[in-house]
Order: sequence, then C-alpha cells, then structure tokens
Amino acid sequence: MQVSVIIIGRNEGERLIRCITSVKDMDFDPEQYEIIYVDSGSTDASVDQAQKLGARVIELDTDKPTAAKGRNAGCGAAQAPLLFFLDGDTIVEPSFLSQAAAFLEEHDDVAAVSGFRKEIHPEASIYNRILDLEWLHHPGYSQYCGGDTVMRKEALEQAGGYKEDLIAGEEPELCHRIRSNGWKIYTIEAMMTGHDLNISKFAGYWKRCYRAGHAYAEVAKLTAGETFGRESKHNWVQSLVYMGAAIALLALLKLWALIPIALGYAVLVARNITKNRWRKLPFGTLLLYGMHAHLVWMPVMCGQIQYHLNRMRNRGGKIIEYK
Repeated sequence: MQVSVIIIGRNEGERLIRCITSVKDMDFDPEQYEIIYVDSGSTDASVDQAQKLGARVIELDTDKPTAAKGRNAGCGAAQAPLLFFLDGDTIVEPSFLSQAAAFLEEHDDVAAVSGFRKEIHPEASIYNRILDLEWLHHPGYSQYCGGDTVMRKEALEQAGGYKEDLIAGEEPELCHRIRSNGWKIYTIEAMMTGHDLNISKFAGYWKRCYRAGHAYAEVAKLTAGETFGRESKHNWVQSLVYMGAAIALLALLKLWALIPIALGYAVLVARNITKNRWRKLPFGTLLLYGMHAHLVWMPVMCGQIQYHLNRMRNRGGKIIEYK
C-alpha cells in the first residue's frame, strides 16, 4: 500500500459520489491505494454512499466537528506512508497522484506536494467566478498547502497532526510546524483537483471571507506572525484607511463625499486590474476580481474581530459553514 486517500466531508451528497468516483478513475494502480472517508455528522446519505463505493468509513463522534479532526482521524486509520487529503467537494485530476508520488520519491526533504485547483463551475455565479481566481498561484516552494495535498505520514505525525480546535486555517498552521522540523512544502506545475464551491448567494460569499479573516487572526497569533501575519496586518491597515477616509470625507463634504469615494474606489479597482494582467483573463473577470479585492476587507475584518472577541471571552469559535 503506497497511498491512503483520505476524504473528509459533511452533507456533500452527489459531490461525494463524484469525488470518490474520480479517485477510482485515477491513473494509479488500485492495489496501491486505499480510500478512507471521514464523515463529520452528515444528515444525508453520505455514509451509505461512501460505503457502497468501497470506501472505509469513519464517523466522527463529536458535537463540534472540524476539518482538522477529520484529517487526523483519517491519518490514524491510514495504512500507507503517503496521505492524499481531499475535501469531499472536489474531483481529482487522473494523473496528479502519480506525479506527486514521483516528486516525493525524488525529493526526500519535501513533506507535502500540491498542484493547481480550479473551480468546476465558475460560470454558475459571480461568487464562484471571483473566488476561482484565488486558486491561481505560482509553482515552486510554498509556505503552506491547502486542504488537497499529498503528504508524508511521517512528517504529519512528527509535527503532532492538525490542530483540532482550529475552525479554519488548519493547513497553514500545520505547515508552519512541519517547516519548523526542517521539511519543505512544494507546488508542482500540474492540475490537481476541481472544486465545487457552490456559492450562489451573497451570504455564502460573506461567510467564506469572514472565515478567512478568522483564520488570518488565529494562525497569525499561533505562529507569532510568521504565517498570515502579513495578511492580518494588511487587512487592519486597509480597513482603517478605507473607513477613516470615508468618515473624514463624509464629515467634510456630506453627501458630496460619495463622488471622491466612488472615484477613489474606481482607481483602486483599475490598479488591481493592471496588477493582475499576468493572469490573462477576460476583462470582465479581472473587473470582478478587482472589485472583490477592495470590498473583501470588510468581512475579513469582521472575522478577525470575532476571533479576538472570542479570545478575550475565552471562548472557542464555532464552525463556519458557507454552503
């Protein structure tokens, strides 16, 4: 057994069937991998569907499920030295696992290998279309990986596993500890997974960005700012500048302030479009992403504030679901 494919999910429905089916369709010897599905309290037929498709199922017995708990449970049950972590709303590119396993065999100092993620249906909503661009990044050595990755079980266990009380940002926090042990994280230039974000309403978009803010604040705190510290500080500065400028203009100019505020926003969006021309995307997509880049500060800031409030009250955060 070379690889344990560990899928985590909660009420994924048809997406889970599609995920497991894509694993079974990989260009990889089926005798060399096992499929483990870790369920976090689904109320649909996810468990039965996974069992019918031949996956070994682990049902988490917890009133506060997290992705970290699911991945740790999968690791504990895994029989192979390599772990291929997947979210239940993804589909696997057939050749990726072979490429990742070969890369790890050739690079003894690399603990985890990822590839490129892409939204399956970016056309389904403007939110899918905007957030699809977040998966675009450059190959090479990385500071951290995402939820989909091929990881050495040895490196994960040496780091002590995922931090189970994190409701978001568990992968960057884990990678901080893995790198502290001398390992490296790498992104190869290959398609890895398709992802089904499935956000059709503004509320889902807000919750996802809010969760990112919570992760920025908590992971920055846990890693003394080495991971997400820059992102966290940038969000605070951006929020203070934007709100301060808007309040000052409104105080001075009353409703006339809306004109310079709108012009300033247009300039920022245009700057973002110019900055991201390397992505070679249609103008409409770049425009949407530019608008997102200068509006997302608000839910991210709210997420950061909520983390700090919870910490002051000595409370743990609740799982943030956006679907």
